[in-house]
Amino acid sequence: MQLKIIKTPKDYPQSLERFEEIFQAQQGSPENDEADLLAQSIKAYEDAHFIIDAPDLKNSDKTD
Repeated sequence: MQLKIIKTPKDYPQSLERFEEIFQAQQGSPENDEADLLAQSIKAYEDAHFIIDAPDLKNSDKTD
């Protein structure tokens, strides 16, 4: 198991690729543990770098 924190834009797609490879690993296997940790790392990176603003609800009923 080779784990590292996703720190750069280059690390992100590599992590996604590895996650896809081991996504359906058998429960309790080292690959399953790696997938769990990768999922958490990917989520943390996405939360920090792909911010989605909340919608403006004040104007949500207006149509243009």
